[in-house]
Amino acid sequence: MIDLINIRSIDINLADESAWIQAGATLGELYYKISETNKVHGFPSVN
Repeated sequence: MIDLINIRSIDINLADESAWIQAGATLGELYYKISETNKVHGFPSVN
C-alpha cells in the first residue's frame, strides 16, 4: 500500500480553465479549493 496523504496539491488556473490535482487530494479538498478560487466554475462528480 502506498500512502498518498502528503501528495495532495491542487492548483487551479482560471486563465486557461484547467486544474492540476495530485493523487492524494480528496474530493472535499477539491470542492473547497474551487469555491475558494471563484464562484463561477464547478467540478462534476457522481457519488
